[in-house]
Amino acid sequence: MKKTFTQKMSLVALGALLLTSQLKATDPVKVDYTDRLVNPSFEYFVENGAVNLNDPIDVTKGAADSRLYNNALRGTPPGWMDSGITLTQAISYGINRGAVGKDGFNMCWYSPSTSTSAYSIYQEVNNLPAGQYIVSCKMVTWTVRLVNQRFFAQTQLGETVTNNIVQYIGKESDYNLNLTQGETNTFAGWELGGSTVSDTEARLKPMSIVINVAEGEKLIIGMRSGNMKADGTTTNSIAIKMDDFRLTKVVDPDPNDYTTSIINPSFEKVLIEGVPTLLKTHNIAAYSATDPQRGVPYGWSDIIDDSANPIPNPSIGNSYGVNTDANGIDGSKNMWALRTPFVTSYTLYQDISTLPAGRYMVSCNMFVEDGKLTTQRLFANNKVSYYGVEEDYDSGNLTSGEVNSYSGLTTSPNSNANGFFLKKLSVEVEVTSNENLRIGIKSGNIKKSGVIATGSEGWFKADNFRLQRIGDLTPTGNAKINESIFSVNGQKAGFWLNMEKATLATVKVCSPTGQSVYETLVNSTKSWIALPQGLYIVQVSANGINNTTKVLVK
Repeated sequence: MKKTFTQKMSLVALGALLLTSQLKATDPVKVDYTDRLVNPSFEYFVENGAVNLNDPIDVTKGAADSRLYNNALRGTPPGWMDSGITLTQAISYGINRGAVGKDGFNMCWYSPSTSTSAYSIYQEVNNLPAGQYIVSCKMVTWTVRLVNQRFFAQTQLGETVTNNIVQYIGKESDYNLNLTQGETNTFAGWELGGSTVSDTEARLKPMSIVINVAEGEKLIIGMRSGNMKADGTTTNSIAIKMDDFRLTKVVDPDPNDYTTSIINPSFEKVLIEGVPTLLKTHNIAAYSATDPQRGVPYGWSDIIDDSANPIPNPSIGNSYGVNTDANGIDGSKNMWALRTPFVTSYTLYQDISTLPAGRYMVSCNMFVEDGKLTTQRLFANNKVSYYGVEEDYDSGNLTSGEVNSYSGLTTSPNSNANGFFLKKLSVEVEVTSNENLRIGIKSGNIKKSGVIATGSEGWFKADNFRLQRIGDLTPTGNAKINESIFSVNGQKAGFWLNMEKATLATVKVCSPTGQSVYETLVNSTKSWIALPQGLYIVQVSANGINNTTKVLVK
């Protein structure tokens, strides 16, 4: 059985390609082509060939939704195609929530009771601009279920295959007689899951392939497998889980991205005999000499104040360090800090020096459990962004001397399937010449009312720190030129840029991570900028003065 879905461009995406005649626009610098994939993280139904973003798949509905069977959407995932798979209602193949490290709620799994010698789950991408691309996803399997499961990216010109690149999740030594002729093999080198095939041990690991796409070539991506083990024998006992497919064009590095100034920004490395090392472990158990990931993460420092335990250098305990059990991880690991009761005040930080003067955006991802919100916040010097909405805090737990902003995020359950969601926070800060920038996370055990919590309230997980220069220092006094004053008004499929006077100005639009997505010249009091839905940073430069703001496109 084979199901085919054709992607349709939405009006919002189409609007990004259309500009009013008054603008002299350069081509937007497009890097992320994941929007050319259909349902890449298995979150949505697809109807009439188009992803319905208002209809996510909630596999917990069970019999309440006729499209579901035993808490899963079984069969070919919406937006994808497959081959070599015989489908029945109860087949162990489709979409559920049984993994850790997912992008969103859902992921795809395949574990049938009978297997064929060759099967695949895939989708095709046409009309890509020529260039080099990074195709990525996350996958997991177990030693006891290992056959020749592999991530693949293939290009075709007509019926001729021009590239056929695969990546196996394990080490090269994990495979032998089950490699496939005609494929270019790479190996991600991850340690495989153990003998326990369970949802909590389904820890998805990042995979990536670099592939060249020529003019007119079709790109096909997905997962291939069969039923052959490394020794050449066959088995029906196989399993594979996958999620978070992405497509990114390789371009020159963004000169305003200073994330490399942060040591170990996503907590992927540890010190092994003094050497920063990426350990490709499947899971992280108790502290050991070969897996020393409990304690202060490599590259970072902490400050602990615990009035309930007023001793020199108080401890946050053993439940603190780097592990692998959040959803939305950048890479395979995140940090966490947990104690019951939580400490009075906790700071994880890193100092960054030698940055050029300017305005910067610092961001990270954070998980806060339902019912455990206190003062978890991202900080950059004295600028902070609290996790929740402003109403979640009061004078009882706000800190004097800090400039507060609020990310407006919601908490999630302490659950591998339906929670542990890392969500993005960001804060802006100005750095003068030769000034030190301190960034990190702060938290504590004080509630909004000022009452000290007696449980684990205040604990959190964090990941994926980023640092982006977004403009020059804000002019002060008479240095500010009135002609450069502007405002923005976010609308559906774009925003209006309003200038106080018709002034020749450069407009640059960046993503929250600082990647340039659009640039143009304007010389009008009102200009329309067409963009897809999302949050953007807008910088307007006129007469040597830069001003920056944010806009939300609906």
